[in-house]
Amino acid sequence: MISMGDVARQAGVAKSTVSRILSGNGSFCPETCTKVFDACEKLNYKLNPNIQDLVLKGRGGATRNIAVLMVEATFANPAYSYWIDALGGEISSRHYHLMLVKLSGTESSVYEFPSVLRDERVDGIFITGMLTLPLMKEVRRLNLPVIVIGNYDPSLLSGCGNITTDPENYLRRILTQFKARGVRRLAYVDEGQDSFFENELFAAYRKLLPEFGMTFSPDRCYFGKGRATGMFDLMLPVFAASEIPFDGVFCPDMRIAREIHTLCCMRRGFEKRHPMLPLGTIQKPETPILPEDTIFGDIHYGDFAAQALDDMIAIIAAHNQKTGETSGKQKSKKGGPR
Repeated sequence: MISMGDVARQAGVAKSTVSRILSGNGSFCPETCTKVFDACEKLNYKLNPNIQDLVLKGRGGATRNIAVLMVEATFANPAYSYWIDALGGEISSRHYHLMLVKLSGTESSVYEFPSVLRDERVDGIFITGMLTLPLMKEVRRLNLPVIVIGNYDPSLLSGCGNITTDPENYLRRILTQFKARGVRRLAYVDEGQDSFFENELFAAYRKLLPEFGMTFSPDRCYFGKGRATGMFDLMLPVFAASEIPFDGVFCPDMRIAREIHTLCCMRRGFEKRHPMLPLGTIQKPETPILPEDTIFGDIHYGDFAAQALDDMIAIIAAHNQKTGETSGKQKSKKGGPR
């Protein structure tokens, strides 16, 4: 069995250095970390399974820990924070434990993941954020149940569960309210179309407009320079013009909706020369940063979280059964007749 000492000798460092790097304890130069990770890869180093078995048996065969991996994004981002909050409540109510884990997205080996993942101290993983094929390949190497949260390219989902939202459902609710307010020339404002979800949402928007008596026009679609770049400067000349080519605005991102609301207020002015435009976005903020008459998609995060956890528990059970059967076959072979 490969030991931590073997890894240390292969990497040419002290055993304590290997221990501290793999446990994330301390600060080391990138060159030293790379030596240790490469040695782990070459030797296929794993946690002592006998110790791990004792830990798991002491906990009834499961840790009851479920991790949420956020890749190259922040947990505070409203695009993620609402459903994570709902998921945390659902997990606690069923006597599981939620573990939040941040990944940079640059990890090229499972040995660069936090030890809580490598050592299987969680029963399953929810993952979201800026996912890539190389990263998902390493995540699958953990041999843990994985569910991807969100709408992603199918190529990223191989071997994983997936919980998605249907853009058409909440777009219909939003467009129904725009129509009720007399909007016929709706503008679409977003920072870009960099992700699978953004493209999927825009395609659904184009498809549904005629259903609500609205026509699609590229001239009423405004895109920025990509994620987290904002739209205020780009849209300022549009709102400063004497006439604007739309009578309502839909922004998928509430941050952009807030910028558009500011521009609407500037255009209206203290003299109230122009009426406020109907404004819509997908998510309703927990704090009143948008006016009360803003149109929201009304996503039910509680139902979303319940479905996600139901699926995770089912996948964990199937995984444990399969793992147990494999372990039983191996023991049977070892204990068979000579």
